[in-house]
Amino acid sequence: MILLLVAAVFVRGGPPVPLPALVHLPPSGWAKVEHGGIVAVTQGGGKEGVGFAAAARLHTSRQCFLTDFEDIARFDRGRSVLQIGKFSDPPVPADLAGLTLEDRDIEDLQNCRVGHCGVKLSADLIRQLPRAGGVHSAAYSARLNTLFRGDLLHYVQTYLKGGNRNLMVYSDKSVPVSLAAQFRTILASWQSLDTSAPPLRQYLDHPGQHPLPPHKQFLYWSKENFGFRPVISITQVVIWERPGQTWIASKQIYASHYFNGSLGLTVLADASGDPGGSGAYLLYLNRSNIDVVARSAGGLYRSVLQTRLKRRVRRRMARIVRGTGSRCRSQGRVAAAD
Repeated sequence: MILLLVAAVFVRGGPPVPLPALVHLPPSGWAKVEHGGIVAVTQGGGKEGVGFAAAARLHTSRQCFLTDFEDIARFDRGRSVLQIGKFSDPPVPADLAGLTLEDRDIEDLQNCRVGHCGVKLSADLIRQLPRAGGVHSAAYSARLNTLFRGDLLHYVQTYLKGGNRNLMVYSDKSVPVSLAAQFRTILASWQSLDTSAPPLRQYLDHPGQHPLPPHKQFLYWSKENFGFRPVISITQVVIWERPGQTWIASKQIYASHYFNGSLGLTVLADASGDPGGSGAYLLYLNRSNIDVVARSAGGLYRSVLQTRLKRRVRRRMARIVRGTGSRCRSQGRVAAAD
């Protein structure tokens, strides 16, 4: 899932300092966060997308959160996450061993062709799909899963070599969709990022031209249930350290349904005035472009999708607050105030 978590210096009853432009909450919202509540609001998105933000408070250190976060398969495991795995460096076939297509996806892929497919894929992969067999054939399903996993692995390897210019072009609809163009649209709409973290913004747009020291990154895949049908996605995570802060960018580079691009940003900043010096405030921001089907029907799909995403974010934030705090307590890494 793509996100922005910001842990920042907090002014009681007001927004975190120095990043108030990133999330738009009223003073009452910040006051609720200060007293342990979780606030989620709709924010941004534009005509082609959905956007939301959430805020919560942690009584854990920045390093404790990061240690948990980097174990993404455990950190992101929840009721809606059906399968998840982290890619090795470099990626290898075994990384995707636990990923399987849903029966409905396999059924759709039997009749898939360029310009008309029930799963988001590149034109090259669509042309490789086997036409023989039936949805109830175990051999056919196994063959399709092997082909799908192999193509995703090759795609990840190619992306790591060439960056945004090697992002996939979805050819499931009559009009192809360039993920690189969609990502540029999302970045262009997020103007506050230009002023809050210009080095990160430049790196995300042109990673080969703009180094980002010190940073590290990894990729992971997941299959998540968004309420309509499960979505298989691949996300690149970039972790950037600043004095007293850690920013995390989560960039979706593939999604099997609904999404034409998604970006989240995560920043953890040490909170001041907290006994023990290890408290933090979390902000979660996400902007996603959705496909033409999800934007149709008078905006119904878009409205439902945004509502479900916001509800899911609120549940996820609550799980993070409980889970991270519990693990840090067990390891003696929690703030004294907790």
